[in-house]
Amino acid sequence: MSQRTCATLVANYSAWSNDVEILALRHQIMVLERQLGKGKVRFTASDRAFLAALLHRLPLEVLCRLRLLVRPDTVLRWHTTPVTSTATDLTAHATNSCHWTTARAAGPHGCGPSRTGFRVAAEGRYAHPDDAQEGKPIMGTFVLVHGAWHGAWCWERVSEYLTARGHQVVTPELPSDAAGAGRAEYLASIEDGLESRSEVVLVAHSMSGLVAPLATGNPAVSSLVLLAALVPRPEVAWQANGLEPFPEPTRGLLARMKYDELGRSTLPPADATEIFYHDCTPADSADAVAQLRSDASMIYQQTCPALPERRVPTTYVSCRQDRAVDGEWNAAVARDVLGADVQELDAGHSPFWSMPQRLGGLLTELT
Repeated sequence: MSQRTCATLVANYSAWSNDVEILALRHQIMVLERQLGKGKVRFTASDRAFLAALLHRLPLEVLCRLRLLVRPDTVLRWHTTPVTSTATDLTAHATNSCHWTTARAAGPHGCGPSRTGFRVAAEGRYAHPDDAQEGKPIMGTFVLVHGAWHGAWCWERVSEYLTARGHQVVTPELPSDAAGAGRAEYLASIEDGLESRSEVVLVAHSMSGLVAPLATGNPAVSSLVLLAALVPRPEVAWQANGLEPFPEPTRGLLARMKYDELGRSTLPPADATEIFYHDCTPADSADAVAQLRSDASMIYQQTCPALPERRVPTTYVSCRQDRAVDGEWNAAVARDVLGADVQELDAGHSPFWSMPQRLGGLLTELT
């Protein structure tokens, strides 16, 4: 092939990509104009398919420059089935759905980490090599945070339910058994779980409710779920509440709590079973109790700082059979401080272990 022919092909390709980019931008402007005055841009099914068709064959370096009205993470929730058709087929069948996954890292052409950058797979699906299973869409992202005496292990049953349905799950391990660790260290663990992600549903169980509301200042968080959680009040230390946020079984336990030389508490197995896992089978209860660990006390002594100005939709999930946390008291604080909606589960304090499928279903509904 001659140099002149190569130059002509490059020029034609460049002009074509510019034309497609202009068309994509014009289409987005049209959507905005059509919805002028509305609070949120919403693409119709035909809008979605048309935009997908326009972007279908753009090279990575062009895609990384585009400023879209929606992130790939948002777009992926529009679509549930794989796309194997061409861009022409997509345009002709505008109501067909597409299969998208998010991009979270640098591309092969030097495009840096970006929440709006993504690469194009050969079959027209937006994909990323970090996807948990090739060819399977990430429908949503959940960051699940454990409570006191527990660890990331406690979410394994809910994680299995969510990932089987195409969701991505992150389970940070709080350093809650480290003497001297407190709010700053716990928050750093949650922030690590949020890194390079977006549109995250942040779920906090029990003690981690004292930290999770502070993470809503991170733009990666789209909503907050407080599950049987302790709820902080700005400028107040948790221990200043006394026994009021707890039902009678926990009040008795706190009165006889034992601490080691580092100020960490441990739970006798019988108490842990009675308060956390009374609605589980004996085998399930024994399995969970065997994995409990010591819990540092610093977080309860620290004054809660001012909450972030950025607020996200918040739901407090109260468990009717909870023997560890007074759901009514904490839900009232969540309504007052965070503007939370309140829902109930007919479960004990640990529905992630006793009814993981029902809890997983509720979490997906809340998204």
